[in-house]
Amino acid sequence: MIGISPRQLEVFVAVAALGSVRAAAEQLHLTQPAASMALAGLERRIGVVLFDRARQRLHLNARGRAMLPQAREVLVRMQALERNAAASPDELLGELRIGASNT
Repeated sequence: MIGISPRQLEVFVAVAALGSVRAAAEQLHLTQPAASMALAGLERRIGVVLFDRARQRLHLNARGRAMLPQAREVLVRMQALERNAAASPDELLGELRIGASNT
C-alpha cells in the first residue's frame, strides 16, 4: 500500500481547483497549516512536486495535471464504497435514470 490518505487527495484536488492552500483549507474546514501539511505529505510520499509555486498561488505542473483525474476518481470511488457499505442488504443501490417524452 502506498500510504496516501483520502485527506491528502481531498486537499490536492481542492488546491488544484482553487489555486491556494488557504482557499482549499477553508473549503475543507481545515486550518491552513493542516492543509499545507497534507499537501506536503502527499508530495513527499509520492516523491513528486505537483504544483509550481509563485506569489502565494499554486499552479498544477505537468505531474499534477497527470495525477488530478486519478485523484478525483479515487475520491469518487471511496465515496461510493462508503455509501455501499452503509446501505442495508435489502436496499437497492445504483443510479436510476428516468426519461420522459412530451407526447
